[in-house]
Amino acid sequence: MKSGLFKTPNIYIASIIGAKLKIEPTYEKSNGMIEFVFPANDVLYQCLNDFNSGGFVEAYAYAESIKKLRAEMYKRKKTEDRGESNNGYNTK
Repeated sequence: MKSGLFKTPNIYIASIIGAKLKIEPTYEKSNGMIEFVFPANDVLYQCLNDFNSGGFVEAYAYAESIKKLRAEMYKRKKTEDRGESNNGYNTK
């Protein structure tokens, strides 16, 4: 079993994980970009393998996940621009 954290700056990969596994990421800033962070386990990696090999995901859930993560990314970017902290996410 793989354990630890899975990090990706890719909103589409993060959205697949969110849509299929029904989990929310935490966020980290790395090199000026926001990374989506998930707990790594065998189920997460199986989800990624299924997706990369042409597996299916419910279109509505996937689209909603993209919209939600994109809105959260923009919200955190605006917070960063004002120099504020957001839920433990300090950009200074």
